[in-house]
Amino acid sequence: EIRKMLAWEDIDDEREILGLDDSQRRRLSENLKSAKSATVEFVWRTYRNLFLLDKQNQLQRIDLGQMSSSSSTSLTEYLLFQLKKDGEVEETISPQFLIRNWPPAFTEWSTRSVRDAFFSSPIFPKLLDPKTVRDVIARGVGGGQFAYVGKTGDGKYEPAFFKSPIGLSDIEISDDMFIVRKEQFEARTKTETEDLRIASDSSTGEPLPKPESVSAPESSSTSKETVTQPAQNEFNFGESFSRASWSGEIPPQKWTLFYNKVITKQIGAGGLTISVRVEIEPDGGIPAHRVEEIRNGLRELGLKDLVELIDKREGG
Repeated sequence: EIRKMLAWEDIDDEREILGLDDSQRRRLSENLKSAKSATVEFVWRTYRNLFLLDKQNQLQRIDLGQMSSSSSTSLTEYLLFQLKKDGEVEETISPQFLIRNWPPAFTEWSTRSVRDAFFSSPIFPKLLDPKTVRDVIARGVGGGQFAYVGKTGDGKYEPAFFKSPIGLSDIEISDDMFIVRKEQFEARTKTETEDLRIASDSSTGEPLPKPESVSAPESSSTSKETVTQPAQNEFNFGESFSRASWSGEIPPQKWTLFYNKVITKQIGAGGLTISVRVEIEPDGGIPAHRVEEIRNGLRELGLKDLVELIDKREGG
């Protein structure tokens, strides 16, 4: 069929040289169209066998039966349709699937190993989009099936996300970030909290004192408000306060955790104002292109791109 099609194409390329009349040109066009159609149908009828690794890691043959070009827009689309129907290829994954197929050797499963499992293990379905790995981790963390954590040098979980919303861009696929089963994470967190309490008590010989209420100095404003910080165990949950504020330094690795744990829970109530001051002072100085990167990022966020610069060479 392909030889016929190529022969008709050669004749079509030389139709001017051959001096074909109108009747011959029409026949040539019809024969070329028919040859192309026959070739396409021949391909569809021929490439009907699909081979892949089954769940036992053995070669499996799938006979797709009699196919034609009317079966789908393309042969690739038809193959993907069959694979998705059989569960061999998935667009989304349930977090519970990771729980059921958690490797027994891992209490902490690195996100890179999770990603690699989908591309190496026959037990795992193949994915149409690698972002699906981040998506299933985010949904599992938000739903409380497992936690997403990093580890400090002394083995503590930091940062740690559990039962809180997390964006796909915040999930890092690497050997240094992990997902941890719900039971493991809760037990570990409880132990770390208990150790911290014991350490605090032993350092003073007695329980930590309750924080005192602090009154702010009166402002020159006609409206005088008292800012108080009640002790945690003295809260009366029937009360309400006109304003709450906090200031302090946040390590860069905790920015996302701070946003998820503190900020996102207050957005819906309204009246939220965030003031940010960022100071960057590396030992080697900041090259001009880094400053421009900062400005570009601010502009993309719709913020003022004015950056305060200090040139130490001039002592200014």
